[in-house]
Amino acid sequence: MGKNEILKPEATPEATPAVTPPATQLDRYDPGPALAPFRLAEHVGVMVRHRLFIALVTLTVAALGTLYALARPPSYTANLLIHITDMRSSEPRTLLGQATPGTAYRRAMSEAELLRSRSIVGTAAARLRLDLVAEPRYFPLIGAALARWNARHGMAPEPYGGYAWGGERIRVSELAVPPDLIDQPFELTRLDRERYSLRAADGRRSVVGRVGTPLMATLDGGSVRLTVEALEGAPGATYLVVRRALPVVIEEIGAALEVAELGKDTGVLSVRLQGAEPRRLTAVLNEIGNVYMEHVHSQKESESTGSMDVLRARLPGLRQRVAAAEERYGSYRRQHGAADVAEDTRLALGRLSATREQLAQLQRRRAELGVRFGDRHPELLALDRQLDGARQEIAGLEAEAGRLPALATELERLARDLKAETELYNSVLRRTEELDVDAGDRSSNVRIVDEAVAPSKPAGSRKAIVALSVVLGLFFGICGAFFLTLRQRLRQQLPA
Repeated sequence: MGKNEILKPEATPEATPAVTPPATQLDRYDPGPALAPFRLAEHVGVMVRHRLFIALVTLTVAALGTLYALARPPSYTANLLIHITDMRSSEPRTLLGQATPGTAYRRAMSEAELLRSRSIVGTAAARLRLDLVAEPRYFPLIGAALARWNARHGMAPEPYGGYAWGGERIRVSELAVPPDLIDQPFELTRLDRERYSLRAADGRRSVVGRVGTPLMATLDGGSVRLTVEALEGAPGATYLVVRRALPVVIEEIGAALEVAELGKDTGVLSVRLQGAEPRRLTAVLNEIGNVYMEHVHSQKESESTGSMDVLRARLPGLRQRVAAAEERYGSYRRQHGAADVAEDTRLALGRLSATREQLAQLQRRRAELGVRFGDRHPELLALDRQLDGARQEIAGLEAEAGRLPALATELERLARDLKAETELYNSVLRRTEELDVDAGDRSSNVRIVDEAVAPSKPAGSRKAIVALSVVLGLFFGICGAFFLTLRQRLRQQLPA
């Protein structure tokens, strides 16, 4: 093979042609041109090109936020501190003052639910008449804010449209309505310095009343009794008076009441309440604290009085049992002549020992004389008579000594009964006196550390709301600018 000879490939078997699969609808779909991603420079360019749109959205949201901050009533928070010093005083005890075994004393947080209970909150709400609402009628949305601004700057505009625009005040001491008219608002319009007109919100008939004088009227088919103590505002100003359902008011206050323990096992409870009226918050919290303290004292007095009544009812019977035990003990001693069993036993044993010694001496002398004289000697006969007497005396003393242990046992049993009855009577009498002292004692393990005071500054800040609205407006404006740019690109790349 030469150098210039071209190498030819060897012959190969016939190649099998490739099989192409049939085209599907997915293969025939054309996705179109891909969207180019945004780059940092383009981001800046988008915000620059739509700067007017971003500024407009930001200003709009900021204006809405500012309007909301001005129209929103300020929110205040009042605080009350209660200290529970000795929680073991709540531990269950028997009538005689002994602690019940296996029971634990209550913790401070167990009082939190008691403070929220209907018994405490309901009593406070009833005393403060929180179910009675009387306020000026403001223009919707912005009326209350404008009235606060005018009142703060000493302005008192005319009541245009009957709405209150600043400086209006009303104080109602009584509003009695039938159950069908509860939560039904009444419109009160000032006519002049002393007179006003009252009508139902959806009725046409009105009645005229005077400030400081109870008004009896029939409106909407129900008898209404109203007493307006004070009324301030220009003639034509309209006020709303409503008698709300007391259970609903109690539930609202209980839900808004925040009770928490400051620290672990400190026994200090912080009671907080938030609302728009500082004086009302202070009055509600202080009244709840007073009602709670009265409840604690009442519970303590009730428990002491109830136990004391039970024990006092038992005292006459216990006194009779003590007298009966004394009578049994004294009667047994008098009946058996046992003034002092121990002394009687000692004397009886001494006489028995002396008599036995005397008998032994007589027996020795009898033996000595029997050797010297005969049995019929007069002196021996006298000794025999003395010996018989000594034996009889010993038999009597032994019988008496055998009877003394049974007497002592019975006397000891009677003495134990007398002692037990006397101790029970004395313990009940002592416990009754202690309960009598506790019932009159006004001190307790609960005290109010800090009463609620009217807060001077709102809890929230309007500046924070305005700042948040500016941030949200800027965010929405930038998002809108990118959305507009993306929509424009899609329109350009899609075929016409």
